[in-house]
Amino acid sequence: MKNVKSGVGYADTSNSTEAGRLAAEKAMGNASAERSDLTIAFCGGNHDPISFLDTVRDVVGESTLIGGTAVGVITNEAECFGGYEAGVAVVSSPSIRFDSVSVGGLNEGEHRACDRLGQLLALMCADDAQAILLFYDSVKQ
Repeated sequence: MKNVKSGVGYADTSNSTEAGRLAAEKAMGNASAERSDLTIAFCGGNHDPISFLDTVRDVVGESTLIGGTAVGVITNEAECFGGYEAGVAVVSSPSIRFDSVSVGGLNEGEHRACDRLGQLLALMCADDAQAILLFYDSVKQ
């Protein structure tokens, strides 16, 4: 895994757009990367998650982006649970491929949602796939 670069950024501000911009810029700077191939971004529950993620996307470019809201953010720089925190992690690699998939319908039945997730993962996974990172959001909405 030569030339893999990664970085983390943190911000704590009540403006969702500013939080996304600051955290993403810090992450890209800490990675010394010109682009991100995988971006993981979470913001506190008082933020507008759409504005936050849209701004993160503007900074990192067309990478695989996953994330949303969280009850807090912990980095080497800070730990915060006040509702306005934001954390972004980026990974840049010329050799690793990142994909994402999301399945809704949890409120219609966990087993149905899990079956659908398994079907999508089976379709996406290449023969040389080595890892899966799974975030399970149990909010039934």
